[in-house]
Order: sequence, then C-alpha cells, then structure tokens
Amino acid sequence: MIEYKLTAKAKELKAKGFDCTPRRASTHDAGFDLGACISKPVTLLPGQMVKIPTGVAVWLGDTLQRQTQYSMAYAGLFLPRSSCKGLRLENTVGLLDAGYQKECFLKYRNISDVSVTIKPAQRIAQLIIIPTLIMEWSEVQDFTNQTSRGAGDGSSGDKM
Repeated sequence: MIEYKLTAKAKELKAKGFDCTPRRASTHDAGFDLGACISKPVTLLPGQMVKIPTGVAVWLGDTLQRQTQYSMAYAGLFLPRSSCKGLRLENTVGLLDAGYQKECFLKYRNISDVSVTIKPAQRIAQLIIIPTLIMEWSEVQDFTNQTSRGAGDGSSGDKM
C-alpha cells in the first residue's frame, strides 16, 4: 500500500475547493495525477523555470523484498502530463525512491515561445510506481557471455 500525507498548504487549499490529492482519472490509468499546490496562478515566461510543490509526501512502504539473487523495491517516476503544453520537467523524468517521505516538488521549464500559466490544483504530472531490481555488482575482466552488440560497435540500428 502506498501512503501519502497532504501538507498543511494542501489541506488549506483542499478546504477551499482546490484538491491536490493524488488520484487516477480512470481505472485504466497507470499514473496518479499530481496537482500544483499553489494559492494563485503562476505564469512562466518563455525559457523560465519554476519549482512547483505538489502538496504531497509519499511513502512507497517497506517494499524491499529479498530474493535469492536480488532484492526488489518500488520506485516512483514523475512524468509530465501531455496536457501541460509548452512545459518540460527540468530533468525530464523525476525519481521517487521508496524511502523518501518529504513533499514532492517538480521543476518545470517553459520551452515554448509563449507564456504558460499553471493554475492552483491543476494536474501537472503523473506518478507511476514501478518495481525495480536491486542487484549486486561484480567487476570482471571479461563478460561471461559476449553478445553480438558487445562484439560490434554496440549499435542495433541504422548508422547515421
């Protein structure tokens, strides 16, 4: 189970009708929509960057599961919503580690040539939860098996 806490600001906005609670828009959606936890609209000029609070702290739980050769944990990926035209997450994809329990923030840059406005509680990102393998690393002189890509130049596609 994923646990979350709303910040004091998110609770205040929720009481005013601006809900930043993470939710999926439909049962078929993989991502949980996250809203902008802001009191008033924020306008980004072309090229401008802004850090937007989500009003949500997330804990993915004690998800580390020990297996025979590896461990598994959960992680979250922050992805931009396609409806946020002109905005790009500054690091393109954000990572939420399972142990992080503080408020999540998103840095957006306006990559368009016009101003873009973010409104209070506007859905600005999606959070998807993925399982990840945690494996031990082993330094070797040669790989156990050599693939065709390891023997060539590494490319699997056409040359440019």
